[in-house]
Order: sequence, then structure tokens, then C-alpha cells
Amino acid sequence: MNTLFLTLAALAAAAAPAAQTPTSPASVRFAAGRSARIPIEIAGSGLVFVRARVREVDTWLLVSSGSPSLLSTRVATQASLSGEPGTFSSLPAELLHNVTVDLPGVTLTQATVSSLNLDPMQTSIGHPIGGILGIPFFESFVIILDYARGQLELHDPKTFAPSGTGTAIPITREAGLPYARARLKLPERDRFEGSFLIDSGADNAVILFSPFVSSNRLLDPGAKPDAGEAGTLGAALRAEALDLERFTLRRPVVNLSRSTKGLTADPKHAGLIGGEVLSRFRVTWDFTRERLLLEPNRRYRDPFPYDASGLSLSAQGPDLSTFEVRRVAPASPGAEAGFAEGDVLLTVDGTPVKQITLHGIRRLFQRDAGEYEISVLRNGQIRRLSLKCRRLL
Repeated sequence: MNTLFLTLAALAAAAAPAAQTPTSPASVRFAAGRSARIPIEIAGSGLVFVRARVREVDTWLLVSSGSPSLLSTRVATQASLSGEPGTFSSLPAELLHNVTVDLPGVTLTQATVSSLNLDPMQTSIGHPIGGILGIPFFESFVIILDYARGQLELHDPKTFAPSGTGTAIPITREAGLPYARARLKLPERDRFEGSFLIDSGADNAVILFSPFVSSNRLLDPGAKPDAGEAGTLGAALRAEALDLERFTLRRPVVNLSRSTKGLTADPKHAGLIGGEVLSRFRVTWDFTRERLLLEPNRRYRDPFPYDASGLSLSAQGPDLSTFEVRRVAPASPGAEAGFAEGDVLLTVDGTPVKQITLHGIRRLFQRDAGEYEISVLRNGQIRRLSLKCRRLL
């Protein structure tokens, strides 16, 4: 249904912005020279993952500019890492010390890292998550995310010299998090300018925080919230345009927060810009000089997708290859086709879903007028359903 919100607000909706204050930049050692190039894997609508090693454990780490660095409890256990009991926001966590992460061409060690259960995030996107490279990671390098080429570059901030024709976007830092000014034109509203968190770890285009939503009466206060993946997002709409300096992105999807606490209830800022927008650029993160550099890539003018099925899916099982229906929107194509919560998808047009992947299925279900024959497992019996997608936003 809605796109996913995968910053820590989705993991811990009670987390306040100040709770995300980072510790300090990591200690860095390049294998050669002052830079490294690392392959990346894109999941969802623009989430960046890198392959890394924590001690002898190989794992996938999410690159998120809107989060502290974290380690999954599962990976910490596999790597025989232990620390002292603590909490992260309201969640039980373990404080680990001097955690070393090996990436291709570079090793970094962070003095303190919180370890907690990140597995719920895996089910939302269908991709393994062993940890998060967060704000301390961004403070330690100049980082170039080249989404089109599938590559991440790490540079020593002291020797970095930008190349190309990138447009500079000034950023400010609050509680370690990066914010930038942007303008948004909503339907039947004047264009407004506001401060937006720039979060590479959010699988959305734009989220407007609940104080802004309330003050501008963008949601009916008597309407029931759409639980969403995080339990904090309300309806979605299409903006007419999003302006970042000289760039204008047409008709992005905007999620409206209903949170009463946590990051998406922040009254100081208008909202968040996530990976669905960032992935349309080659992005240079330069915290030392308080700026981003944006260069459009081939996806810059692509339409912003939205679900056309009314089905919310999650990935289950040890290899995240079992896809289960979590919710069915009333009066949606999924409801009309006869889907029910708990249905397990088996095939789409005869192809086993494991070969398509969760992201691939979601992409299929975003196609207006897409028609699919789907087999599902329900209460031990196989059923065949015909899904006819249609535009929902």
C-alpha cells in the first residue's frame, strides 16, 4: 500500500529526534590512498546496501543519513560481540564498544554502537539487514552515492576535490541529522518552503511531519489512520512539484504523518525527503563543507510510482523468500480479487515469486491496468486469484 518508512521512526516510533544524536566520527583506515570504491545494491525505492564484514561475519549494511550507526543483535551474536545492557530510545539494546567494520578498500572502527533487533525491517523490504551505517559514517568521509552505476565512493574529506557539474545544496545539522531547504507545491495550495530531513534510509519520496500536516489541515482529523508499515503514516497524495535549488521533480508521492511523538512528529521541520528522490541523482554527501552536490541521472524524470493493488506485503522465512499479505485495502483491486490477510503468494502468472523478489512484485503491482493470475496458499489450500490493478493515487 504506502511506500515504506525505514528510518528509525519505523523501528521505534517513540524515538525523539534528539535520541538520534550520533557519538563521533569513526576511526578510518584506507587500504590504499585516500579513497575507496564499493559496489552497492539498491532495494526498495532507493535504499542503499553495502556488503561488509564484522569480525568474521559477512552481512549487509544499510547506508542511512537519518540514523545512528547500529548493529543487528543477530549479527552481534554471530560475531561474539558483547557489551553492557542499555536502551535505544524505548527499546532494549546493548552498547558495544570499538566495533570494527571491514568494507572493500576501507576499515572503520566506531567507539560505541547500539545493538538491537533490526529483523522487523527485513520483513518490510525483503532484504537482509545486519546493521546501519549512519551519521558517524557520513561524518567520516565525503560519500558519493552513484545510484545509476551501483557504486559508492568514500573519500578523505581533507583531500577531496569535487568534479563534475553538481549543484550544491546547503545543509544544516541538528542532533547530527542533515536538513535542507526545499519547496513543495501541493494541489490547490500555494507553494511553501520548509526545512526537510534528507534521509537516504527512508524508502519514500516525501513525508510531511504531523505538526505541519495538522497546521495545514491536510488530513481529516476524524478519519481513521492508515496503519502503514510503521503505524505512523496517514494518507498519501501527489504533490504537483518538489523544488531542490534548480531541480524540479514532478508529481512526487507525499506521505502524511499522524505521529504524536517521535521523528515524524517533529514540530521544527516540515518533513523528510527520502531515497525515492535521492536515487534520481548522483549524490555527494559532504558534511565537512555542509552541503550536498546533486547531479541528475537517467531516472531524474521518471514518474513516481505508487501501489495499484491495495495489497501490503511482507517477506518471511530465513531467506525472506516467503511473501505474505499483511493488509488488504477495502474496495481496492486486491479486495475485489478476493485476497485476504495471511495469504501466502506462490506464483505470479506461473512464475514462482521467489524468482521475482518482493521488490519485483511490488513493481508489478504499481502498474496501472496490470493484470495478473496469482496463486496463493490459504489455510493449507491453493487458490487462484485474478488481480486487475488500477491507479489508486
